[in-house]
Formats: sequence, structure tokens, C-alpha cells
Amino acid sequence: MNCYRINFLIKNLSTYIVNRFLISLLAALLFQSSFGQLIVNTEGEFNLESDYFNPDEVKTRKIKSVTVTYSDKKSLQPIKKRQGVSQNYLFDKDGRIIRYYSTKLMTYGSVDTAVEWRFYKGDKLETVKKTTIEDIKVKTIFYEEGFPTVEIFGKSESGSSIKTKLNIVSYKEQYAQYISYVILKKEDSVVNRKALGGKVVERLTYSYPDSTSKKIKIEYPYSPFMNTTRVITYENKLVARLTVQNPNEDTYEYVYGYDSEQKIAYFTKNNLSKNSTESFSELIYDEDTQNLQAIITKNYYTEEISITKYKYTYYP
Repeated sequence: MNCYRINFLIKNLSTYIVNRFLISLLAALLFQSSFGQLIVNTEGEFNLESDYFNPDEVKTRKIKSVTVTYSDKKSLQPIKKRQGVSQNYLFDKDGRIIRYYSTKLMTYGSVDTAVEWRFYKGDKLETVKKTTIEDIKVKTIFYEEGFPTVEIFGKSESGSSIKTKLNIVSYKEQYAQYISYVILKKEDSVVNRKALGGKVVERLTYSYPDSTSKKIKIEYPYSPFMNTTRVITYENKLVARLTVQNPNEDTYEYVYGYDSEQKIAYFTKNNLSKNSTESFSELIYDEDTQNLQAIITKNYYTEEISITKYKYTYYP
């Protein structure tokens, strides 16, 4: 796709997006912050996504990196570290993720590493580069009125033998999609990602069943097995309950408890399809920094205990 085509798309986005007033309203509805807390969980990010750190707090606390490791303990056995499984976050001095990678143990003992790099222009995320099995997937984001409106996708070959080291030696554009925003009645809203032919490839619908809950429905018309619905219930502006539905999986519910400083103290994971409680997790924080240090989880089905540890490095 040439530069003329990209500029044409951006200049003509007024056909697809709402005006400045509605965009500003949508921003207030869709993007909420957890001011003062390191862990973001306004829409269930903590349990469902890899990106749950509050950039403002990461910056304030001068956190440079976070490494997450996992251990398990079976009944009457010592704690055993889960080999080959980890996550690592690298932040810039503004608290934004600039690199994220996860590792997992594969068949015959090999370790697979998936890496994502993020590049910013001003205060906006401009480019995301992710490793795949064969190459590196590249997404470039263009903005209108402060909102992402066009995404250009391509692929690159890596010249590095180390996955966490980025060295791109080629680039080929593949396709583009644009994003439209629509405000519905009762402050409900829809975000559509469309291919250039106008077909919707992803639809996010935000609705508010009542004054204390939010529903987020994610639909993929060409891959319906990926559809997901989240229902978030709030108490005192904190997430009290999160329900996750997928047509091909059991329905799960997370119930949260908080300490006096409004940090997540524990959560219970219930399997609503089986009418049973699957696990209970307690969060442990450092007394001095208030950074999350560990999550201790007991699985009621297996009676096993898993431990998730967080290790931090800091900027001077």
C-alpha cells in the first residue's frame, strides 16, 4: 500500500468516525484509569490480559522491568519452579511497555519465546512488532482526533538469532483495516474494525445493563469461536465481579476482595458451567514499595498450590 493510499484513507475518515464531541464522550466511556494503583483492573485486565500495569504508577515508582515466574507445590512435596515458563516486561521512563515477552515449555523440553516490541510517537503508540513462527508481524497505527483510525499490517524477516533482540532485515505490507466509533442509545457504544472492502472483522460493543455494571462483547464474524463476552460489576467504583463467556468454553466468574488501600487482596475463580469454585488466590505486596510481590493460588480440584512471583528492576 503506497503513501498516497494511506493519506487518502486518513483524510477521508470523516465518513467512518463520529465528530469531536462524540469522540470525547467515547473516550470517557471506554478508557478508565486506576490512579494510584500499580495493577489495572477496571475491565478485568488483571485476569484476562498480559498488559495490566498502570503506566502512571510505573513511571512514579521508576520501574524499569518486571519478571514473572511460576512455581507449583503438590501435596506433601516441595515447591518446584515451573521450568521454561515466564514473562518479562520492559518499560521506558514514562512507564510505557516497550518490550514484552513470554516463554513456555514445548514438547521434548524446548522453550518457545514470543516477543512484542512497542514504539511510540509522542504520547501515542505508533508501531507494534510481534514474533510469529516464521517472521515478525508489524502493525502501524494512524490516529484521527487522538483515536486510532487506521491500522496497516505487514511482515518482516528477522536477522537476529536471539528472539528478544530486534533486527529487521525486510518489510512487506500485507493489508489494512480502519476503525469506526459509534455512540448508541443509553451511552452504549460500538467500535468496529473493518477491512478496506467494508466488511467488519472485529466488533467491540460496550453496554451498561445498569448503573453498576458494564458489558463488553467482542465478536469476530469470520472466526466466531473467538467471540467473548465480559460482564463487569462494580461496587464503590471497584470491580467486584467479572464474568467471562465464550461459546466453546465454560463460563467463569472472578470475585474480588480489596484491602484498605483499594488494592486487590484476593480473588476467587468460579466455574459457573459446573457450579463449582475452581481456585482461590491471595495477593502479597511489598510493605515498603506496595509493589505486587506474589500471587498464591490454591486449586480446589487438584489441591495443588501455585505461586506467581514478581521481580522488579528500577531506573536510577
